[in-house]
Amino acid sequence: RASVMAIFVILVALVLCSAMLYVVESDAGTRGFDSILSALWWGSITITTVGYGDVYPVTAAGKALGGITAFMECLYLHYPQVF
Repeated sequence: RASVMAIFVILVALVLCSAMLYVVESDAGTRGFDSILSALWWGSITITTVGYGDVYPVTAAGKALGGITAFMECLYLHYPQVF
């Protein structure tokens, strides 16, 4: 049951962070953030800490959001789950 809840929380965080970054970066016309699906690609690479580097934020707000996303997901994935 705890693992289902953990997966649910990760998926919700992925969708929310990707949608927020899409809004921030699409206004700036950043290449690679032309749809929510491409932002989800960035989010999935960021939360798994793979970091391919093919898509990345260029605005200050996007970089801040990307850093916060990576930091929060690292904390969530690397600390033991207590449910």
